[in-house]
Amino acid sequence: AAMRAEQMKNGDAACVLSSLENRFPDQVLMLRENEMFKQTFVTDGALQAVKRFYVCTKTPIPEKIAPILAEVELADDACSSTL
Repeated sequence: AAMRAEQMKNGDAACVLSSLENRFPDQVLMLRENEMFKQTFVTDGALQAVKRFYVCTKTPIPEKIAPILAEVELADDACSSTL
């Protein structure tokens, strides 16, 4: 986290965002495929956060995780709330 913060302070926010965003699909698949993580409060929250990112930033959802995120429900006001 400290390295990412330093990169952002140094003007490399696009690189940090790209790095984080590129890992989302593999992380979603790992959460869905690992029996230990299936249907836990933490996993559900993580999947909601990923879907919220894609929906609220109007970023296309990668095809390999679209079916998984289609099952994830968001609040009607998910994009208007703050973290």
